[in-house]
Amino acid sequence: MNRFCQAAQRGFAAFFANLLPEDKLREAMEKYHAEDVRPGNDFDLLAAIGADLPGAVRAVPSDGSQVNPPAGGVDAPKARFSLAGVQMKLSVMKNTGKGGGLTLPLRDGEGQYIAKFPSTAFQGVAENEYANLALAEAIGMEVPERELVEKSDFAGIPEEFSTLSDGKVLRIRRFDRSTHDERIHIEDVAQVFGVYPARKYVGAAYQDIARAVAIARSTSPALEFVRRVAKAVMTGNGDMHLKNWSLIYPRDGAVPALAPVYDLLSTVPYIPADNLALSVGGERSFKAITAARWRTFANRARLAKVAVLQAVAETAWRGNASWWTLSERVNIPDEVLKRMDAHVDAMTPLMAVACFSINGLFGGRIFAVAAHPAHR
Repeated sequence: MNRFCQAAQRGFAAFFANLLPEDKLREAMEKYHAEDVRPGNDFDLLAAIGADLPGAVRAVPSDGSQVNPPAGGVDAPKARFSLAGVQMKLSVMKNTGKGGGLTLPLRDGEGQYIAKFPSTAFQGVAENEYANLALAEAIGMEVPERELVEKSDFAGIPEEFSTLSDGKVLRIRRFDRSTHDERIHIEDVAQVFGVYPARKYVGAAYQDIARAVAIARSTSPALEFVRRVAKAVMTGNGDMHLKNWSLIYPRDGAVPALAPVYDLLSTVPYIPADNLALSVGGERSFKAITAARWRTFANRARLAKVAVLQAVAETAWRGNASWWTLSERVNIPDEVLKRMDAHVDAMTPLMAVACFSINGLFGGRIFAVAAHPAHR
C-alpha cells in the first residue's frame, strides 16, 4: 500500500473508499449484488467486488479463496469488478467465441477494456472524450488505446448497467492490466492524499498534485502534469478532480509514474458556466487563469516559473495547431462541437499571449496560430 496514503482514524479508510464506484454506477452495482450488499454499506460492496479492483489491490477472504465460475460453465458471469467513478461503465473482454464482440469477463481480472456507455443526460459524451483523447495524443501525452464502438457490439450486459441512450460506446484499453492480464498497480490522487470521494473537488489544488509528483518522482513528470492541466483549461474540462489523476507503478512497482491520461471530457458544452474542478494558483474560472495565476501555481508547487509558463504556452500552441484538423471531430454532435470550438478559440490566445509576455516564449509564433482562421 502506498506510503503516501493516510488512513482514516475511524471507519472505512479513504484508500479503500476510493476503489468503490459512485452514484448511479454504485446504485447499479448494489442492485446487481442485492443478495449480498446492503445499500450504502462500503464493507458489503468491497467484499462483493474486491477480487477485481482497479490496480493490483484485491480484497478477498482471509484464506485467499475466490469464487469463479468454471471454464465453459453455464452460469452467467457476475459483474464483480469495480471501476471508480459515476459514469455508467463496465470492464469487458473480447469474446473469443463465434462472432467476436465484447462481453463480461468470466473470471476476475480478465477485463481488458473499459466500456463507457452513452449518457442519459449529455449528448455525445463518448464522442467528446474520444476526440479529447486524440488531441492529448497529438500534443504528445500518453493516451490509452481507444475506439468508438456500437452498443450492439456487446453481449451479456446486465440490465442494471444498461442505458436507454442512443450513441456510441467508448472502448478504452485498461492500463492497469498488461497484455497478459497481469495486474499493474495504480492509485488515484485522492488515495495518495487520503481524501474521501466526497471531497474529490476540495481536497487539494492542482499545485499540490504537481508538488507531490515532483517529490515522488522528479520535475519532468511534474511539468507533464502542468501540460495536462493546461489542456484541461484550453478545452474546458471542469471535471479533472482528484480521482481523475493517477499514479501507476510499472515493472517492480517501486517507482511511481504519471498514469496515462483518462476521463478527458470538455464539460463546457454541457455546463457553460463550468469552472475547473480544482484551483490553479487559487483560481478556478477558466478565463481568469492568467500568467500571474500560473506563476502563483509555480511558487506553490516549487517549480521554476519559466518552465511552468513554457509548458502552458507550449500546450496552447500544440493544442491549437492540432485541434482544428483532428479527424475525430467528425464524430462529435454539431452543437457540442460548436461549443467546444468556441471555448478553444477563446482560451488559446489568453493562455498563449499571457505566457508569451514572459520572456518572449517561442519567438512570437504563438501569435500566428492563436485563433482558428475561421474566427479571426
